[in-house]
Amino acid sequence: MIKELTNPTPQEIEEIAQLWLMSNLAAHSFIAADYWKNNYSEVLEMLPNAQLFTYYHEGELAGFLGLMNEYIAGIFVKKEYQNRGIGQMLLAKAKKKHDSLTLAVYQKNQNAYCFYQKQGFKLLGKKLDSQTNEVEYQMSWTKK
Repeated sequence: MIKELTNPTPQEIEEIAQLWLMSNLAAHSFIAADYWKNNYSEVLEMLPNAQLFTYYHEGELAGFLGLMNEYIAGIFVKKEYQNRGIGQMLLAKAKKKHDSLTLAVYQKNQNAYCFYQKQGFKLLGKKLDSQTNEVEYQMSWTKK
C-alpha cells in the first residue's frame, strides 16, 4: 500500500534513512561506502522536508520515493521486494501529483537508468558529480 507521509515520526524518518543508506550502498558499489555513510546525518535532516511516498508490505517498509519539489531525490526498494513493481507504483503516485519531474542517475547505475527510460523519462544531458567524480545523467518527465 502506498502512503504519502505528511508528518513523519522520528521513527519513520530513521527507518526511511536506513533504507536510503542500505539501498545506496547496494546500488552504487562504484562509490566509496564512506560517501553514503558520511551523508547519512544530512539525509536525516532533509527527509522531514521532502515529499515522501512509502510502500508498506504487511506493515513493513518495503520502499519509498523522495521528492524535493519536482526533483526525485530517489526511489529505494528493499532488495527482497525488488522486481515486484513497487518502484513503478511509487513513481506513478508521484506522476499523479506533478506535471513534470526531474532526476539525476549515475551513468554506471544502468538498472536505474533503464528503469527511468521505461517510465517515460528522457535524457537531458550528463554532468560530472563533483562529490563522487562519477558521471550523472540528468533526466526529465513531463505529463502528456
